[in-house]
Amino acid sequence: MLYELSFRLIYQVDSPTSILLLTIYSKFDQEDISEKEIIDIINYFYRD
Repeated sequence: MLYELSFRLIYQVDSPTSILLLTIYSKFDQEDISEKEIIDIINYFYRD
């Protein structure tokens, strides 16, 4: 049996030469990611 694996990449473009990968997840495990989850990831990355 053939399975199709699909992933989503959530990223932030900081500048024309800088892209930050925030998260990657399987569409099999999670259909969508909420705006709050994305904001939490960004806040975690930029925390002091």
